[in-house]
Amino acid sequence: MSNLWVYDIETIVNCFTMCARNVSSMEVKQFVIHESRDDSQELYDFLIALSNTRGGMIGFNNRGFDWPVLSEFVTYYQQNKRGERLIDLLYGVAQSVISSQDQFGGRKFYEEWIPQLDLYLIHHFNNKSRSTSLKAVQVAIKWWNVKDNMFPHNVPIFDHELEELLEYNMNDVDSTLEFYLQSEEKIELRKKLGLKFPKLKKKFMNSSDVGIGELIFLDYLCKAMGMSVRELR
Repeated sequence: MSNLWVYDIETIVNCFTMCARNVSSMEVKQFVIHESRDDSQELYDFLIALSNTRGGMIGFNNRGFDWPVLSEFVTYYQQNKRGERLIDLLYGVAQSVISSQDQFGGRKFYEEWIPQLDLYLIHHFNNKSRSTSLKAVQVAIKWWNVKDNMFPHNVPIFDHELEELLEYNMNDVDSTLEFYLQSEEKIELRKKLGLKFPKLKKKFMNSSDVGIGELIFLDYLCKAMGMSVRELR
């Protein structure tokens, strides 16, 4: 069974959710941290197990948003932050990522101790002229359910609304999975180039086609001129 999971998170002022689906088995995982339900232990165990078994995570803008929040979740959990305090911290991280970092660059790097594949970057949607939301992608791939989020991030959610939030969260996961499947040629290209250029393999996987061309050109040029990439730049 593949150990690759497509995932997405939702951060609300009094609630955090993460949904994931296994690429091969279609198994679903759903985690909620709310006053009426606390899956923080299960989420922590899932992430640690995924790291220990060399699994991977796939998302849409996950390197720029979802993964930084999840990384901080693990840090806070290890510091024994729980309940309302944990939710407050995660919400703060999410808002900080959204408000203080340029969407098109300058993001803080978070160590990817679980490898991340970001479809947003592969398709070069981090370019200002190509910037595209997941909802626009859903329309483009003719996804059957283009659903708006009915829950503003700054309005507390009640326990009877959690199921609807999870349905929305899961819909984003499943549409991202479909986009992943439709991106197969791009992903296979990056895998093949990674075999040819082992030192650049990690950079290839989340680079646009243009970015890959630049990386290969720099590699050849550095070898021909006998200098490092930093010196050449």
